[in-house]
This record gives sequence, structure tokens and C-alpha cells, in this order.
Amino acid sequence: MTHRHSQFDGDTGAVSVPRRRTTGRTNQKQGPEGELGQRIEAVRERCGLLNRDMAQELGKELGTNLPQPTLLTWVRGAEPRRMSKEEIMQALDRIDARLGSKDGSTWTDKDEVAKQVQLWLEEMTHKQVAVASGELVQTISLWAEGRHNVLTRKWRPVKERVDSMLELLRKSGGTKSTKQPRT
Repeated sequence: MTHRHSQFDGDTGAVSVPRRRTTGRTNQKQGPEGELGQRIEAVRERCGLLNRDMAQELGKELGTNLPQPTLLTWVRGAEPRRMSKEEIMQALDRIDARLGSKDGSTWTDKDEVAKQVQLWLEEMTHKQVAVASGELVQTISLWAEGRHNVLTRKWRPVKERVDSMLELLRKSGGTKSTKQPRT
């Protein structure tokens, strides 16, 4: 006896029912697979990078355009086809050395943030720091008071932008210390 979707083995009496077909996608987030995938995820987390930023950084280190989907396939266990795993591992080491948090944290400590913001405020106004950083004046005040930690991936570009603005202000004589009082 055979059914349309199952098979009956007359010798053993077993019925074989096929599994339901799936697309292969699940709603569960899959973790990194293999040595390369685990290393990519570890460096990405330590550096506080999003997947797209990690793909961009790794692409720069490898001297190629690395699409984010390619990076994600490596994380899920696929073997790289156009370059060696060793080249990628070395590039990850360079990224980790350049961008990685020394303590492995995704957060920049609030005391470190407060100290840096207070240094900026010696030469810049709250509004200048806010404009340069792209943050609200209230956020700058909270950072200066050491009221909260900042994601490393957010802090790094903020620090670069504000430091660049401070250099420009110093050159143009627009810092608090170089401004002449109005008469």
C-alpha cells in the first residue's frame, strides 16, 4: 500500500513520511562557524563594528571591495574562494591591532569619555563639540559629567570628527583660548 506522500515498505512494515520542505532559512540567528567565522566575529565585537563596517574595514585591509554578504558567508562557515584564509586572518589581526579595544570591550568607559570631552571643552564650547560630533548639546553635557558609557563604534568616529574640528579651530584662532574679547 502506498500513499501519495508516504512510502510503505512491505518487508519491514515501516512507513516513510517525507519531511516538510523548508527554504533553509530560520528565524534563529546562527552563530559563527569554523575558525575564520569565529575570528571575524571576535574582532568585529572587540572593535565595536557593525557587519557592514567590518566588511568595509576588511576590504580595505585586503585591498578589495568586500561585499557584506560575502563576509557573512565566511562567518557562517563558507571557505573563501579568491584569497587564502591566512591572508584574511592576517588582515583581521591588523584590524584588531588598529581598532580593537584593549580590554575587549564594546563600550568606551564613561570616565575616558568624560576626560576627553572635558579636554575639548577647555578649547571649544558645548555647541561646537555638539556640531562637530553630530550629537546633541545635552549628550555632550552628559558625556562631560561621566554619566554614561558610549559604544566604541560610535565613540571612535565622534572623537575623530571633534579632534579634526579642534585642529581647524586652532589654526583659524577660533578656540576659547585664542579668541580675543570683544570691545
